Amino acid sequence: MTSRLAVVELAGEIGALEGHVLRMSKTTIEAGGSYAPHSHAGRPEVIYVLEGIFTDRRGGTETNYGPGEVISMTDGVTHSIANETDEPVTYISVTVRRP
Repeated sequence: MTSRLAVVELAGEIGALEGHVLRMSKTTIEAGGSYAPHSHAGRPEVIYVLEGIFTDRRGGTETNYGPGEVISMTDGVTHSIANETDEPVTYISVTVRRP
């Protein structure tokens, strides 16, 4: 059985895909760790949380994501991610970007 977790329409995100790659990564953010605010212009990304909880901040809104949840970042999204817990958070990300 397949469950579609997220869809990003690439034509609206990236004018031409030549020179881009599809990258899948596994990331762990240790307790108290974070990623500073950054843009996803021309670099759509989907994250699937494996374990732990992180806080996504964008446009004055904070949302917590935990195991089994999905977050999408598309053109025009600027956000930051922080692990504000005492446990590591691990997620899989899939990104279309230039190498």
